[in-house]
Amino acid sequence: MDALKGLYSEPELRQPHSAIPEIREPEMIYENYESILKKYTKPVVRKLYDWYHRLEGAYPYLGNVRMRIVDFPTKFGLFIERTKNTIRFYLRPIAQTFGAKLIGTNEELYDVSIFPEIGGKKREMLSKYRLKPPNPERVIGEEKFHTLQEREGIIDRYVNKFGWEEARKYIEGAAASISDYLFGETGIYQTWKNKFRDLTRSVGFRRAYSGAF
Repeated sequence: MDALKGLYSEPELRQPHSAIPEIREPEMIYENYESILKKYTKPVVRKLYDWYHRLEGAYPYLGNVRMRIVDFPTKFGLFIERTKNTIRFYLRPIAQTFGAKLIGTNEELYDVSIFPEIGGKKREMLSKYRLKPPNPERVIGEEKFHTLQEREGIIDRYVNKFGWEEARKYIEGAAASISDYLFGETGIYQTWKNKFRDLTRSVGFRRAYSGAF
């Protein structure tokens, strides 16, 4: 993650975490499972505040968001297994949405499977088929970053420049790259992360991040 590591090599951005003053936590609206959502959201917000302060010298607005745990449908694929005398058809999970920021609203949705406390059988089933859910902080961090992208006009700038289909690759690539750096690396959106990182090498991190190039 060269571009992101380079960001933190700048002297003015190497301020220690303890130097960031205490601030009032943004108000979230937890529509269900409040204790679980709060448990994982507070440290995520703190890290995002720290990161943003190092980047911009200010704090982002992340409050007034409605957060809800839901049961997103799992996408299954039909597979065929042939033996000498039989043909067997079976379904296997092939894709799962773990989180979503609903653009144009203040809503963020999180799949039940990412939370060890309540993920239960769905979490076990996904893990069995190599769809192990990311940790809650990683998913919450990425959706919070989408909220930040929308509120700062970054999504609009990318869409105006490229159209939605192409813009989405940079929007998701940026959110996933920075979330990897802050909350733990995953293989999610790898192609689009590479696309965003190529852009940072071309125009610089700040311009790539903001969409202002």
